[in-house]
Order: sequence, then C-alpha cells, then structure tokens
Amino acid sequence: MSKICYKFQYNSRTVKRQDLVGKALLETPEKNYFQVCYLLANEDTVKREFSVLEKIRDNYLKYVISMDELDRSRNGIIHLNIRTFLLEWNHS
Repeated sequence: MSKICYKFQYNSRTVKRQDLVGKALLETPEKNYFQVCYLLANEDTVKREFSVLEKIRDNYLKYVISMDELDRSRNGIIHLNIRTFLLEWNHS
C-alpha cells in the first residue's frame, strides 16, 4: 500500500492527514476526485460533502465515499458505500 498526504481546511487552518490507499487506485492514469466521510446523516452533511466537489468545474469523475448503504449520488457526483469501494469497485 502507498501513503498519500491530504491537506484540507478545518476551522480556517490547514491540517495534514495521512491515509493508506490501495496501489491499484494510485496507478489509474486519469484524475479522479474523492471526498470521504463517515455518514451522510442529514441534509447539511450531504450538502457539505457534495458541495466541495460541485465547485470543481471539470469533467473528471468525482466520488463521495461513506458508510451509507443508500445511494445519494447527485449532480454527476457518484456516491459509493465504503465496502463497495474497497471490495467490489473496479479501481482501474
């Protein structure tokens, strides 16, 4: 597995977070965007997680990954359950 470092804003300061990501995902030649959260528990959370990707104005694939079983895909952004993403989804 390879290590990727993400930078994101939290309370107006930049925070670094390191995650392990499968090698197959890292070797994909095209650019993809991933937003990961625990649960899309309410409409405010859905809006927060999807709005980040909705602001990106290009045609690369965009994904929101969470523990939710219900498909919440919208506006061309694909929602995936984390189990589906890790076990079944084709990363190539």
